[in-house]
Amino acid sequence: MDELDRYLDQICRGVAGPRALRQHIRQELGEHLRDAVAGHRAAGMTEADAVARAIEDFGGPDAVRAELLAAHGQRFMTVVIDRTIQWKEATMKARWLWTTWAHLALVGMIALNVALILFVTTALVPMHRNLLMRDGLFPELHVSERNFLTWSWSFLGELPTLSDGLWWAGGAAAAIALFEWRVRGENKSLVRLSLLGTTALGLTGVVALTLFALVVSAQVTVMGLYVQAPEKRVAAQTAGVDASVAALEQAVAQKDWDEIRYKANSAALEMGKLTRAGAFAPTLVAMQQQSKTDDLRAQLKTAQASLREAYEAAGKKDAPGVDAALKKFHEAYSPVEGIAAKK
Repeated sequence: MDELDRYLDQICRGVAGPRALRQHIRQELGEHLRDAVAGHRAAGMTEADAVARAIEDFGGPDAVRAELLAAHGQRFMTVVIDRTIQWKEATMKARWLWTTWAHLALVGMIALNVALILFVTTALVPMHRNLLMRDGLFPELHVSERNFLTWSWSFLGELPTLSDGLWWAGGAAAAIALFEWRVRGENKSLVRLSLLGTTALGLTGVVALTLFALVVSAQVTVMGLYVQAPEKRVAAQTAGVDASVAALEQAVAQKDWDEIRYKANSAALEMGKLTRAGAFAPTLVAMQQQSKTDDLRAQLKTAQASLREAYEAAGKKDAPGVDAALKKFHEAYSPVEGIAAKK
């Protein structure tokens, strides 16, 4: 059967199509040839003569291969086409995978930014305002700081409009539906990515401005609270307690128990602020001797000015000037040292 195998190899070599097709052709031709050989052997021929006669009756390998090539094409071009199709499929799969991931990443970023903005506007901004927006604070700040706080609170005050309703969500859904319905073309995916990226960038800018307004305004406000004279704060807190108690007494006079309960809670909260304020009691005591407090503050300012004079004298290498400034400092600061030493 070696002659049959060589004959089949000569025929099937170069036939187009996948390997499974060539194996199928070889199997079909082999079965026909073996049936022919078996018939010749039954007629009394030897095996070698039967094989040769079967091949001769079947036709030369070139003729048979020519018929197969006419039906299936050259193998080389088919292999090239198969490889090209496989490469195209792999490329399309990779492009689909990474394009889908890019879309999902941008959508997730947009959703995260929207969630952060809603959280800030509904939770952080009211808490931030109640904590840091204090009466009598702005006059203690520099003009630029007051202008910045005015801008920051104006900006933060506009953000809650995003969470007042779902008008923006409806507009976004309508825009997406209109885009998917009307836009056509092979660049639609790129256009969609560009729109999502632009939206994500815009929302990221809003988030950045929001965080900037929150953090910097908190820093400016805390510094303002630090340098503010406590008398104004104590007076404002005391006035808040007085107003709450007056409202409670008015509700008691009207016998409106729901309002009484609400006003009592408000008054308790205002009083709790005084209880937790560590500087309230000593400030209230100091307010009874306001003239001494004012004199002490004047001495502190004099001590600061004397140290500034020492700094300037040191720059001029003026030893007598430094000594005079230090003497002036100790004269102004000695009352503070005496009071602090008693504690």
